Amino acid sequence: MQSASGGTADFRIDVARDRSTSVSVLGGSLELAANGRKIRVGPSQFSRVGSGGEIQEPRPLPMTPAVLGPADESSFPYLDLPPRVTFRWSPVEGADRYRIRAAKGPAFSELALDEIVTAPSLTWGRLAVGSYRWGVAAIQDEIEGSPSAPRRLTVTRDGDLLPLRVEPPPAEIDGARFTVHGSTDPRARVYVMAQPVEVNRDGSFVAEVRLKAGANVLLVEAVDQAGHSSYWSRVLRAKF
Repeated sequence: MQSASGGTADFRIDVARDRSTSVSVLGGSLELAANGRKIRVGPSQFSRVGSGGEIQEPRPLPMTPAVLGPADESSFPYLDLPPRVTFRWSPVEGADRYRIRAAKGPAFSELALDEIVTAPSLTWGRLAVGSYRWGVAAIQDEIEGSPSAPRRLTVTRDGDLLPLRVEPPPAEIDGARFTVHGSTDPRARVYVMAQPVEVNRDGSFVAEVRLKAGANVLLVEAVDQAGHSSYWSRVLRAKF
């Protein structure tokens, strides 16, 4: 196996369970030779070499997904827990899986995320503080295509927190219902007990929750368009 032009080629070699070998060319071109036969594999093509040395004609690699989010250079704050980052990309026709990777360092040398999924999205909540490069590739019939151009994201402890204020409740509630009053950034999304709540133009919101007798954990979450979030929680005791 050698570069077809005498220069360099960017390629990947994968060995399947049946001991056949796939050679995928991501850039440049190369020449495969086996059993007296030679073929040229160009950029964005692959060829399979059987366990007996049979060479298949080159075929195109799966298309590269178009990345939808998060935007390049996005920043996510690390609060009490790592942020939940949702990676999204366009589906690729014919692809049965996708491989998403995020890493510190060049050439994905310090992998923090390396997952294969079937859906065109993944929500991940295990990134530590630091800067990452990430990308996604489509997989079809065990052949992985070229990855998307790397995007950057940062998980940081710096920056202002998304404002979230909730009127403190009384120590004990009479009855099975309680009305929550609060305010946040008008552009944020608010969830009370995991249910979406309408936010007014001034950032205020009101929500009624049902309580069970005894202790209840009341959780309020605000999330802005960049994925920054703030949380508020209290234990309410209801008697009825």
